Amino acid sequence: MGRRAGLAFLLAGLLVIAGISLFIGRYPAPYWTPPSLLGSDELARRLVLSLRLPRLLTAMMMGSSLAAAGLIFQMVFRNPLVEPGLLGVSQGAAFGAALSILALQASPLVTELSAAVFALLGLSLSFLLARRLRYGGWVLRLILAGIAVSALFGAGVGMLKYAADPLSELPEIG
Repeated sequence: MGRRAGLAFLLAGLLVIAGISLFIGRYPAPYWTPPSLLGSDELARRLVLSLRLPRLLTAMMMGSSLAAAGLIFQMVFRNPLVEPGLLGVSQGAAFGAALSILALQASPLVTELSAAVFALLGLSLSFLLARRLRYGGWVLRLILAGIAVSALFGAGVGMLKYAADPLSELPEIG
């Protein structure tokens, strides 16, 4: 199978699965909403167009964004097995979310923003530390710095879990 044929097959599969997922749900009967019902039932039409379609499009855009971010990571490290934990991004985000839950007892939006800020902080610390190291090539220094930053934020998450109230805050940190 050629490259174009493979991409066409993946695109066709995506469109088929997306089309089917629009009509799977609990209304009017469990498991399936007949497409013919969209013309006659206002509630079914609003359910598909106002609820399921935006969720489907959001999921597709988020998936493509994550795929693009993964591709960039793979290109930077020249390694198809790279992941966000390599640079301290995942542990930084976990630390930011846990800190927000414990210290601020904030809304989900503030927790997400804190996680994003600390993820960028973890990435920045990895780059700054890699610039200070004088061992090996750039990619090796970046990986070593990322492992160190990831361990630092991982230890911070562990300390925050230890300080959390086991009945109310610890289940949220998970």
